[in-house]
Amino acid sequence: MEKFVTLRFHSVAAEHFPGAETDEDFVKAAFKMDVEKKDELPNLKDIKQKSKCEVKAKWMLDKAKQDFSRMSLEKTVEVYNTAMALALPRSELLAHAFANRSIVLSNAAMYEESLKDIEHALKANYPDNLKALLFARKAKNLFALDPTADIEDTLDETRRWALKMNDKEKSKLLNNLEKIKMKTYKKPVKELDNRIFVPSAPHDNPIIKDTSAAIAINYSEKFGRHIVATRDMMAGEVVSVKRAYALVLSCEFRFQLCWNCSKHCWSSVPCNKCSNVIYCSEECRNVAWKDYHDIECSFLSGLLSSVHEYEELFLMSLRLFIKAIKEFGTIKALYESFQKIDSTEDLIMKSFTDGIYDDKKYASVYPLCRKPMNLRFQIQCALKASQYMYIMAVTTNVFGKKMESMEELRNYEYAVFVGKLLYHHTVLSSTNMSAIHARSTDDVLRTCGGVLNPLESLYNHSRDPNTDAIVCLDMSAFITLQTIKKGEQLFISYGQEFHDMPTSERRGELQKIRSYWCDCQACINNWNPGHVLPSAKFIYTDQFFDLNVNAKNSSKAINELKLEKLRDIMEKLYVEKKDELPNLREIKKKPKCEVKAKWMLDKAKQDFSRISLEKTVEVYNSAMALALPRSELLAHAFANRSVVLSNAAMYKESLKDIEHALKANYPDNMKASLFA
Repeated sequence: MEKFVTLRFHSVAAEHFPGAETDEDFVKAAFKMDVEKKDELPNLKDIKQKSKCEVKAKWMLDKAKQDFSRMSLEKTVEVYNTAMALALPRSELLAHAFANRSIVLSNAAMYEESLKDIEHALKANYPDNLKALLFARKAKNLFALDPTADIEDTLDETRRWALKMNDKEKSKLLNNLEKIKMKTYKKPVKELDNRIFVPSAPHDNPIIKDTSAAIAINYSEKFGRHIVATRDMMAGEVVSVKRAYALVLSCEFRFQLCWNCSKHCWSSVPCNKCSNVIYCSEECRNVAWKDYHDIECSFLSGLLSSVHEYEELFLMSLRLFIKAIKEFGTIKALYESFQKIDSTEDLIMKSFTDGIYDDKKYASVYPLCRKPMNLRFQIQCALKASQYMYIMAVTTNVFGKKMESMEELRNYEYAVFVGKLLYHHTVLSSTNMSAIHARSTDDVLRTCGGVLNPLESLYNHSRDPNTDAIVCLDMSAFITLQTIKKGEQLFISYGQEFHDMPTSERRGELQKIRSYWCDCQACINNWNPGHVLPSAKFIYTDQFFDLNVNAKNSSKAINELKLEKLRDIMEKLYVEKKDELPNLREIKKKPKCEVKAKWMLDKAKQDFSRISLEKTVEVYNSAMALALPRSELLAHAFANRSVVLSNAAMYKESLKDIEHALKANYPDNMKASLFA
């Protein structure tokens, strides 16, 4: 089969793309091919059909209700999300979906998410005779979140709506209502938005918007555009905090994650127009509609009617085009701006807008570098550009009006320009797009889409980076890992670092993905996993007696014991030899680790009969050192060690451990065993 596909590709290349070299050559050839093979284009009727469907929505809703006991929480919520996306806005079916999902979330102790769904159901067309059930669930959620909360107003509202119910259902509800405050509920499960941990963004750089004044953009033949320090920088400095210029999700995650920010959606809201995407909130839905989804909405419906799923690389190409149109207003204005950017010879200023580098502007995206492409990829990019333009032409007014055929599109004044732009976006995205990841409920990290951050693309690569990114959904914070001297370049790692992967594999990976050979310090020096950096003992002994080789007048300073001068010389030496200092990331690793502590504690309990008293106590001591202060794990370690000491007739020592366990977070239901 693979051989057949290869032969067909060469046939297509020879017949339709002979001699194609430039972007324009490939785009024109793709247009010509699609006009000649118009019968193979997606069916116009299918592309234009409405994507909302109450029948499918009802089927998905029934599936969620019937199969919830056999599905995981994550899968159940995804089915409800899909049903909501298919349902009509403000329909009774949508209201039922919100109400039913609120039950699932409440039972999973996700009370805050359940409350959101209850509010959505009430705002939608939920039947009056069922609203009392929603208010009763609201009262339960509020009480479970805070047993001291005043829920009387909610209970009164429940009783008022109960009058709309039949006598049997009303009696059952009111009986259960009286028991709400007497029940014990699961501890609330709260969905944490990691963006709260993103540091504040620096804003003191007058040239590069929303970044630290400690960096600038430079250019050289070897490194291209790159980031350098304008002053000495300390480790831990925040360089920038950026929201992604564009973010796209993999097709399989459309009903799990927010289309706008990639947050996991437990209480999602659907797009009001299409059945293709969901959002974590109305705010994200409104932002997406304003920024890109008003154009993308009908396009996605048309695309997904003709293909089972899209590829995020090509969707990113479209997203960049839509954002450019949004910025400039019309395709004609975009074309004129394109001419201006293209005619700018200064490779740094090419990406500036009004003298400022603003990575919210399209000018920061268009000049991004592109890796070399093979012929197969070039043809694929051109054909996708043509296909996407056709679907956009028949489903939107982005070209001034909706069109009916490929011939009409081909004759459009700016057709080749738009095709070239989509082609260019695809290629630069393949070079500059970074993967985003989501952790599933079974704790597996999966690639769920990609983001494009123009400023990030200006950082060059090193397997021993001095800068790193903290990525939280659609936000990225860049922070220095090491001290960086004025004029030095800031590097990030494009993949595994030297302590995670051997040199040959690292270089091969980068050659395959980025099409270049890595000559960073770690690769040149062949640093591999297990590479031992110099110890403090080495630094302060062997190197100390070689100071006269590395720093002028050092021997004289030592002989005269002028310690202040010696300190200055030592500081100079360590700055010059900073690459031989211990790795900052390794030094800053948190010493406490509950996982290791638990492992040591289990080892002590399992092996105590086979090892000496001294060794058993040593293992417990290690477990305690690893455990977090006042943690339940630490309390258990004290309690268990008290047993060992008591059995060894070391009663005073055992009493000390019992007191420590009681002061720590030892479970109430087990404290009796300590006092015994």
